[in-house]
Amino acid sequence: MDSNANQTRAFNEPIYWGVLCRSCAELVAFDHSPYHSFGPGGANMKPGTIRCAHGHSHIYFPRDYEFFFSEVSITDVVMQGHREAYRAINH
Repeated sequence: MDSNANQTRAFNEPIYWGVLCRSCAELVAFDHSPYHSFGPGGANMKPGTIRCAHGHSHIYFPRDYEFFFSEVSITDVVMQGHREAYRAINH
């Protein structure tokens, strides 16, 4: 019964595609799916530097990206900002 409760809870929480900061473990979300907004030039396609909201910068690789559940909703504006910051730093 507990496993069903956990599965139901997971479907009710927002799911984001991104990385966890290596310094503070804060989620840096880029979108709701890996290829929706990025395409071939996306952050999850090659190594690149990502800066979290606390200013920690680290190099991340495609294998570092995954889906994360978040109890706090992340707006599309915030995720767009992450995508733009990635492009500014890495291109």
